[in-house]
Amino acid sequence: MRRLFVLGVLLMVMLGLNALKVDPIGAGDPLTLAAIGFVVLAAFTIAEVGSSFGLPRVTGYILAGVLLGPSVADILSAPVVADMRMFNTLALGLIATTAGLELDIGQIRRLWRTLTATIALKVGLSLLFVGGAFVAMQAVFSPLEINVSGGTGALALIFSALAIGTSPAIVLAVMTELRAKGRLSDLVLGAAVAKDVVVVVAMAIALAIGRSLIAPDADFDIDVLVHVAKEIGASVLAGAILGGLLIAYIRYVHVEMLIFVAAMILVVSELATALHLELLLVFIVAGFVVRNLSEYEHELMKPLEMVALPIFVVFFTIAGAGIDLGVTWQILPLAVVLAGARWAAFAVAARFGGRMGGESAEIQKQAVWAYLPQAGVTLGLVGVAAQRLPELAEPIQATGIGVVALHLLLGPVTLRRALTTVGDAAAPEVSSPPAAGSVEAVEADVVAPAEPPAGIHPSGREDRARQIATVCTELDDPELVALLRNLHDDLMAVAWRVADEQWAPWARATTRSACSALPGGDDTAALRAWTQQAHGDSVTRFAEISRRTFDDMRARLRNLPVEIAAPLSAADLYAGPRDNAVTRARKLSLRLRRRWWARPDNRRRRVPVRLAARMALEPELAAWSVDVLAAWSRAQAGVFERLRLFAIGALTDDEARRAIQQELGLFRDRSLQDAEHVLTRGLCELGSVLQKA
Repeated sequence: MRRLFVLGVLLMVMLGLNALKVDPIGAGDPLTLAAIGFVVLAAFTIAEVGSSFGLPRVTGYILAGVLLGPSVADILSAPVVADMRMFNTLALGLIATTAGLELDIGQIRRLWRTLTATIALKVGLSLLFVGGAFVAMQAVFSPLEINVSGGTGALALIFSALAIGTSPAIVLAVMTELRAKGRLSDLVLGAAVAKDVVVVVAMAIALAIGRSLIAPDADFDIDVLVHVAKEIGASVLAGAILGGLLIAYIRYVHVEMLIFVAAMILVVSELATALHLELLLVFIVAGFVVRNLSEYEHELMKPLEMVALPIFVVFFTIAGAGIDLGVTWQILPLAVVLAGARWAAFAVAARFGGRMGGESAEIQKQAVWAYLPQAGVTLGLVGVAAQRLPELAEPIQATGIGVVALHLLLGPVTLRRALTTVGDAAAPEVSSPPAAGSVEAVEADVVAPAEPPAGIHPSGREDRARQIATVCTELDDPELVALLRNLHDDLMAVAWRVADEQWAPWARATTRSACSALPGGDDTAALRAWTQQAHGDSVTRFAEISRRTFDDMRARLRNLPVEIAAPLSAADLYAGPRDNAVTRARKLSLRLRRRWWARPDNRRRRVPVRLAARMALEPELAAWSVDVLAAWSRAQAGVFERLRLFAIGALTDDEARRAIQQELGLFRDRSLQDAEHVLTRGLCELGSVLQKA
């Protein structure tokens, strides 16, 4: 309620400023700077209200833009929105660089089969489903007035090409909100980045063929494709050079990183425009180079994370304000049909592409919902298509904007649903608050019995188990498989033990103490006394618990055998399709040694188990220990916040008790879920190393 009140005050201030403004001397609107501040505050407030109903914050930002933009309230007038678009360049650069930093070459190797099969199927099926649906709608209902011969076929090709893309910006925003990690998260982000390149090429081909359809005397211009290939190649080269410059700056200068990154993005954007480069591809490649060819990805990620929230807010609010509701409403039936055809194409591609890549049934089922979001890149291509084919500019813009508007509004919701369903989301949904009761009843409910936490989705656990099973199958050695499974069980046992022996008693004690401070009547003396107590000693205690937990897990790794003599399998001796030249030469050498020198050591390979396990798992476990301490601090702060809300009358006694119970219960569930995520990722990496060792 207070958030809505604040939003109303902000709205009245903007209306007052709008009424008092004078005509600008120059071309810009004097309300632009005020509008930026208003957008950040108002959109954030609307997103917070929407999140209480289960909507992603990205959807809240977009809805804020729609409601405040020219189509509804006109608080953000068309000139103000146009002036604010200058921030899109900075936002796209930051988002693309962040996307590149998320692309690990090891993950891509594990995903390439699924990504290649899925994207190839999407390209073909989009033409069949989306193009076919448009032609059928135009033949039966004629929703668009097309007065150009061959225009229907040209539009079918253009809408099919537009349907391929998935928005990396929305994917990153939702993943950041959910702290999502897992197989589906990696697949969606990898596909979104790869499809940005594919959709540019597909659009160039569609425009070239479309031009020949509406102008029969025009030949198919192969030079267009050559030009696109040169632009993509030059963009990749520019991104690699930019990545090298970033590495050099971080290594030798490393001052004012935030200012440097912002200035770099603006300068490179101008150069990219002058040289006709693909801006998103340049920054994605730059981030990819920093991630995979240096150790400075965290140094670059820090300044990006500092400005991520305001950048996301402004970017998506501008995108929402740019939606023309009048045009969207007029074209809505056709837009719904094309969106449904796109969903059908993606559903088939996700199912069969996932099957070809060996994905779990749950990921095959949910991936289609994760691939749906579209945003700025697709809107930009709509403008490009309208400019290249002026004879069809009006139907291209009207239909393209209508279809993108649907996916812009619904895509974040479906993506959040998919990530939560498969268990990639680190922040689980709580369906309903527990019943109110006494302090003792609350204590009993805070700590669940020793069974998988309710906050961890069963399908997520099953998917992680399948990932480990897949790695064990690829190892094809009973001793290594047993070692991997035992290591997983031992490390999870440590996490469960600390949950039962350390986190649970703390949760019970904190619940008892905090709930005892809630008075039954108007007397708040106990509450004041509790808040004035020193609780800082708990920080030192919990830090020590985290350190001991990490030491215990690290000891399990150091107790592993130094080496294991594993038998040589066919995969060790014969080259596979993914092997590079060095690996092929090594396998050929092994075959020759076995043939000419039949010694026992030529039949087995030495696997450095301990070193590989420490390299793959120790950094992950250390990061998890720090994350647990941070989660505990947030839970402790959440308890104080609930007591503060009770003190000012925003919560009743029962509501405060339930909120404290929920806060402490989620801490335990989230920490255990994060442990499962970390171990699955680390053990998959370990299995890949052991297979190649």
